[in-house]
Amino acid sequence: MTNTSQISTESTIVQEAVKWMVTLQSGIASEDDLLNCEKWRKQSQTHEETWQQLVGLSGNLKSIPKALAHATLDNSEVNRKLQSRRLVLKSVLLLAGSGTLAYSGYQFTPWQQMIADHGTAVGEQRKIMLADGTELHLNTDSAVDIHFDAQQRQIKLLKGEVLITTGHQSYDHRPFSIQTTHGNVRALGTRFLVHQQENTTFVAVYESAVEVRPIASNKATRLKVGEQLSFDTSQAYGIMQADQDLSAWSDGVIVAKELRLADFAKELDRYRSGKIICNASVVNLKISGVFPINDPDRVIKTLENTLPIVAEKRMHFWITLNKRS
Repeated sequence: MTNTSQISTESTIVQEAVKWMVTLQSGIASEDDLLNCEKWRKQSQTHEETWQQLVGLSGNLKSIPKALAHATLDNSEVNRKLQSRRLVLKSVLLLAGSGTLAYSGYQFTPWQQMIADHGTAVGEQRKIMLADGTELHLNTDSAVDIHFDAQQRQIKLLKGEVLITTGHQSYDHRPFSIQTTHGNVRALGTRFLVHQQENTTFVAVYESAVEVRPIASNKATRLKVGEQLSFDTSQAYGIMQADQDLSAWSDGVIVAKELRLADFAKELDRYRSGKIICNASVVNLKISGVFPINDPDRVIKTLENTLPIVAEKRMHFWITLNKRS
């Protein structure tokens, strides 16, 4: 018979394993975090076995939503599957002890995209067709909730980036908007990109126009085709010409034009679980080209062949780009 003390110990180890995995995949982990995780895994066989089980579970969970990629929201079977998936995933988070972890003063929700209405794992993109004919194209590590009723059509961007092409059904006069942490983006019959970042939301318009309204402001800014801006909770910042290359991920690539290696690594890092960093000696190297996002490790090998750098890999998660001797 398993005693209460043993159950408590096993639960604690699971919580610790979840914390380490979330930390390493959060995008804000340090090298000390990597070393400390290694030490934790080596402390006992139970730690290592729990870690490996969690790695396997994480991989299985990421594959669950793929069958729903092109589903419409008014499909009862789809809704049933979504509800079932959320219950399973919420149970996993309860087993871990908490759905929210505090890290370096910044709050983030692990696997938030898996319990949203629709979400993508790191490195995954997905197209979703809504009942009104609107197409959502989710980028890597993104999550949305859908709120359609008799008065409005609203997408809540919980995390990440989405490219939206609104439906053109003439009889549907309900306003269509995207809600982020920083405010509201109202579509005026259009195709546009919204990327929610830690401190700001970025918007670029490729067809027609949108109206941007920060959450703590009464002022709305109209953004026309070919324009982009960023905004926080209080204000919108200068309108610029839209960079078409920023949506190249929807075609499966990153387009770099004389881009600093540090900036390129930061972008590529979005499509790979773990962390890619640059040593100070190589941050200003310039790179140009078109690179596939479905195989970041192959892209790194290409960089090693074309630039005077070497990639040091540790625990699969962590890659440091150093100057080649």
